[in-house]
Amino acid sequence: MALGDFHQRLYGTPPSEIAQSLYEAYEQGYRGLDLRELDSEGFQASLTLALYLTENRQHRVSLLVPKAQQDLVVQQLRNSALQLIKSRRKNPASAKIIQGLFHCLMLQSRILQLEYEPVPWVSIGFTSKDPLPEWMKNRLLFLL
Repeated sequence: MALGDFHQRLYGTPPSEIAQSLYEAYEQGYRGLDLRELDSEGFQASLTLALYLTENRQHRVSLLVPKAQQDLVVQQLRNSALQLIKSRRKNPASAKIIQGLFHCLMLQSRILQLEYEPVPWVSIGFTSKDPLPEWMKNRLLFLL
């Protein structure tokens, strides 16, 4: 399933322009947005990419987050998970699948200490001007 279709099924709405840009850039190796402060659209796009990469709960996905933003991202993840699960109240099987997708996400903030590139990974809150491991450079999408 394509990322745009996954987004549509997850939220019931088509992807925003920001989300569509990230989803298309994913095919060229991009794994996040080159943005320090993610607005709700940027966060949703990055989260959707991470959930998509779990491949229906078969893979764990590393969410790479700056230490200073970790608490905020955790809160946003909780809010997003609750919202998606509540929207599926009438379909418990679907809610359980969403819950399982979120359980496949692993938050990591000490990216410079990682000995290797986690596969798969998505970045939230880093910019290309931050100190980044070699494997992460040039993989953050800059939006004008």
